[in-house]
Amino acid sequence: MNLVLRNKMELFLGICDSIEDSPIGHSSGLESGALKRVSLLQLAQYLMYLASSDGRVSYTEAHFIGELIPAFADWTPAQFKEWIIDQNVYSTEFEETPPLLLQLLVPVDNALYAADEESSDLPEMLMSIYRQIGQAFVECDGETNAEHNDYNTYLDMMAQFIIDNSERPGNTFYHNVEYGGQDISMTFKIGKPIISWSNSDDE
Repeated sequence: MNLVLRNKMELFLGICDSIEDSPIGHSSGLESGALKRVSLLQLAQYLMYLASSDGRVSYTEAHFIGELIPAFADWTPAQFKEWIIDQNVYSTEFEETPPLLLQLLVPVDNALYAADEESSDLPEMLMSIYRQIGQAFVECDGETNAEHNDYNTYLDMMAQFIIDNSERPGNTFYHNVEYGGQDISMTFKIGKPIISWSNSDDE
């Protein structure tokens, strides 16, 4: 796993811990560590969903998921395919349901924004994680049009959930985020995400 993805996973796990420690996390009824386990599973299912776009799970894709999320380290493409079918991952229901972490994160971010308008934009951070990990995944064995379309469909759904529920200004709440020395920027306009974004390390 490259350093950028490793940093994204560290940030992802840190967000899970922060939400669990928040009042909303305490009131969710989840036992300690459950949110992290559920969130990692849903991140893995997001990648399985993308893998299903071209009708197969390659060994490269299986290795990518296993390296990113150790619980799946020994899974074969056949095991992933069976899970995708059993759990109805490649479905309209899945692509229309925001991850639990995002559903809990937005109200936490609303409370932080109400207290301090300069607070870090947590939904943006989570979007950047899903965006960059998803992009690396669809490129790992050659991106197809179907994968690209499903990638956009899922991220558009997440972005729309943020627009509908965030109390940050809807047309400007995406801005520069710095993490691990990397300056990541993305803009968002109501109803239409601007997919292109930049990483200062590539400039």
